[in-house]
Amino acid sequence: MRARLACVAAMAIIVASCGASTTPSPTAPGSATPSPTVVPIAATPAVVGHWETAGTMAIGRFAPHAVPLADGSTLVVGNDACSRGWSGCSCSDCVRDDSLATETWDPSTNSWSMVASLNKPRAAFAAVPLADGRVLVTGGVNAGVSNHWGDQGEHQSYSSTYVYDPTHPSDGWTKSALLGTARSASIAAVLPDGRVLVAGGYYLSRQTGRIDTGPETVFAAYRSTPASVPMPPGAILANSDPGTPIAALATAEVYDPATDQWSPTGPMRYARYGSEAVTLADGRVLVVGSSSSYGRWNDSYVTVDDRVYESAEVYDPRTGRFSLTGNIPPIDWSSLPLTGRSDFEDLLRSPGTLVALADGGALLVGRTSGWSAGPSWSGTLVRTLRFDPRSERWTEIDRSLDREDSAAKQIVQVVGGHVSHNAVAATLADGRVLVAGGERDTCGVDGLCGETYVAIEAASLYDPATDTWTALPPMPEPRAGGAAVTLTDGSVLIVGGYNETAYGGTDCQTPDQPTGLASAVRFVPGR
Repeated sequence: MRARLACVAAMAIIVASCGASTTPSPTAPGSATPSPTVVPIAATPAVVGHWETAGTMAIGRFAPHAVPLADGSTLVVGNDACSRGWSGCSCSDCVRDDSLATETWDPSTNSWSMVASLNKPRAAFAAVPLADGRVLVTGGVNAGVSNHWGDQGEHQSYSSTYVYDPTHPSDGWTKSALLGTARSASIAAVLPDGRVLVAGGYYLSRQTGRIDTGPETVFAAYRSTPASVPMPPGAILANSDPGTPIAALATAEVYDPATDQWSPTGPMRYARYGSEAVTLADGRVLVVGSSSSYGRWNDSYVTVDDRVYESAEVYDPRTGRFSLTGNIPPIDWSSLPLTGRSDFEDLLRSPGTLVALADGGALLVGRTSGWSAGPSWSGTLVRTLRFDPRSERWTEIDRSLDREDSAAKQIVQVVGGHVSHNAVAATLADGRVLVAGGERDTCGVDGLCGETYVAIEAASLYDPATDTWTALPPMPEPRAGGAAVTLTDGSVLIVGGYNETAYGGTDCQTPDQPTGLASAVRFVPGR
């Protein structure tokens, strides 16, 4: 763990219920959150659902996109090999040849079929279902070209958009209108009128960060805040340093499927990328946080203002504007059972997964930080927080805290919560939220702690109406990451992910090796 925290600090590595809520009284934005009441999980789970195997994909996928289709089937595309993981590999390994492969799952036969592929490999793209039943893919990063060192490099952001029509699977993907700004790792959300909002991300040029391109080139960052607010460091970027920072984007645009056109809309208040976003029950879009790093593309890395990690904002499609909302409350170290230290520091590992609730709010599941206190204390903190749309405040409803005990060569669970790092989450038809799988740090055979992990099978349901957790039967196999999608029949399909036991083991494979799981499982709620 300490090695990972040091690495992050050094180079910023890669990255609804129908009843009234009984959520504890929220705290003011920016204030310390109270210690949550952890509801114990019963030793014997209630009969609230069961797991079924859901066939095997043709390709093992570490971090795929899973999109529900109108007929109850699911389309899966992409394979972001370095997404959301601790990775020792370069981003060149992230754009895999198999990322263009597309397949669909048929619930009537419980089987997978390959369909027409995307035109080219891409990573860090957005994929959403359109109201008319089609699927839209836009943006991302291309596979690059071989540079004069013999390495794969000179990656560039895509502006292209493609649409898949499931009623004509053999016709493949149809090229659509270009984005106004080529962008990678942006957020995407479907608006109530069927249009699609895309915002943020970063722009990567083939020449960004290279030192052999002749005269120095200077790029100006997009303005992310009002003139009265100081610009973040690195607003004007010179590309003469092989470690050149790339500024994230704040700009946003909207796609209209009826006209096949992209139009600019109001920018976000902060430039951010790799954020979490979800369309709320009232039609607005909530955007939270940002990725903290994205490795080195073409000898460059993405930078953001430090304030984005704790900030959230809401897009109103009626006005076309973003407005800031309540911040994620800071960690209240005094409420944690860690005595004898006061010098706590934390670094964000994952912004978590954002799901909408029926009351108009949202749940941020599995926001994960690595923490340290002095040279001998370190570990992992996983938090789940609930957003109240009326007060625009966040309340912590669950936490899990681990501490490394290097002397005993073990990881000690200090606080046992219900959510693990890299768990998947999805909202059921009745408003409850399924949380499944994830990973926990462990100690390797060499005695090093926090450098390996173990994937888990555990699963739980969170009920927003009663603010309680219920244990579920475990998944058929351990799984961390992947993608979850709620199906038309109310069940949840989980695809991809990984269960390797060493960081870098799944996300730095050569192009002809699988990066993740090909298996899929389905959770069927109890009747």
